[in-house]
Amino acid sequence: MKHSISILISTLLLSTTTTLAQQVENQWLRPEGGNLDDPGNWSLQEIPGPFDTAVFEVGGSQPYTVLGTSGQIGGIEIGGDDVNARFSGVGQVLFAEFLDIGGRPSNSDFRPGRLRLQLDPGSPAFLSFIEVGNQGFASQFAIAPSSRIGTLFFDLRPSATVRFELDQDSGTSTSDPVLLAKKGASLEGTIEIVRQPDALLPPLGTTID
Repeated sequence: MKHSISILISTLLLSTTTTLAQQVENQWLRPEGGNLDDPGNWSLQEIPGPFDTAVFEVGGSQPYTVLGTSGQIGGIEIGGDDVNARFSGVGQVLFAEFLDIGGRPSNSDFRPGRLRLQLDPGSPAFLSFIEVGNQGFASQFAIAPSSRIGTLFFDLRPSATVRFELDQDSGTSTSDPVLLAKKGASLEGTIEIVRQPDALLPPLGTTID
């Protein structure tokens, strides 16, 4: 592994195999964005739950924002869309069995699938499995300032990027690491760290092994 303090980290090659449970797909309907907690914005006319896969491939020609509070979702898949997901609220926690960005044929000619996840400070998300760039797309998973992510399995393909936009509230607790990539992880893409003034670098609790 090669570390570079000047904003960029290139990582080593490892391998992974994992089996994802079958979920019921619930498609996002609004290319202009909207409220995740509104059942009318979903194809099943209900908010995705722990037995659903929330799918974002509506084919929006522009990036769009979805807003939500607490969420426990079976899985999240991003097709060709460019999504800014913002979760907020007291005690808010996002939990998903898997997050797959660029992992299905894209309905969009404009982008390969991107997600920027923004969480309230002190309210981390846990995702059991994250895969970025599965179809060979130059997909991107960006983690906004003050947001913390924990994961057991991480698969980053060669063309894909994970981007940390750090501030002084990012990863301030070792019990809730910014990134935990281990137990058969495959890290072949690029990790970018964009550091704001007084931010931690590297993020406290980040482990890649």
